[in-house]
Amino acid sequence: MKEKGQLCGHANRIFCVKFSKADQNLLATGGWDNNIFLYDLRKKGPITAMYGPLVCGEAIQFHSDGVTLVTGSYRNDECIEIWDLRKFKRSGVLDFDGNQ
Repeated sequence: MKEKGQLCGHANRIFCVKFSKADQNLLATGGWDNNIFLYDLRKKGPITAMYGPLVCGEAIQFHSDGVTLVTGSYRNDECIEIWDLRKFKRSGVLDFDGNQ
């Protein structure tokens, strides 16, 4: 039985799993359900989820600062997003026009 507030995990296919180079216990997953889940291997299940990116390939990368995550989405608008892992919120968007 799930406890109140417990995160289950992805609701659709996962296409990318990346480990943080700054913290060997932290990993991020992304896929078709528009969620990025963060896992701490010392805990059971995901520690948080961030809604937004539709990940369809190798489109997750931890920055070397240890607190920034960059994701790429399979959509036309706001496809490259920057996430602050201290707040677990989107902190910016990079302009990208893939049609050039």
